[in-house]
Amino acid sequence: MSYFIKLIIIMGLSDFFRKGVEKPVAQKPAAPSQPAPAAPKRTYTVKSGDSLSKIAKQHYGNANEWRRIFEANRGMIQDPNLIYPGQEFVIPEAQTSNAPTDGQPVHAAKPSRQTNPQATNPSSFFHS
Repeated sequence: MSYFIKLIIIMGLSDFFRKGVEKPVAQKPAAPSQPAPAAPKRTYTVKSGDSLSKIAKQHYGNANEWRRIFEANRGMIQDPNLIYPGQEFVIPEAQTSNAPTDGQPVHAAKPSRQTNPQATNPSSFFHS
C-alpha cells in the first residue's frame, strides 16, 4: 500500500474516532400553525314567494345559478321546485371568474359567425 493511501485511511479513522458518532441536531418543534379561521358560511332563510332561481339572482346576479344552491343543500331539498318559508340554505361562494361586478349577470360573448359563400349556395357544391 502506498504511503498516501495509508495516510488517508489513518486520517479518516482518526477523524472518526475524534468526532465520535455524529448526533443529529435537535430541531425545535415547529410552532403549531393555527388553521386559518374558516369563513363563515353564508346562509339564506327562505321567504314566501322565493324560488331557488330568485335566490340565485339575488346572490349571484344570475338566476341560472340556482343549481349551485340546490347542490349545496341536497340534504334539505328533494325537489328544487318545492322550497318552503323558514328553510335555511347555505349559499356557496360566488365563483370569482364569473362573479358579476356590478350586480349584472355575466353573459358569454357570442361567437362570431363566419360564413363561406360557396357553402350557402347549393349550386356551388357541384361547380368549382
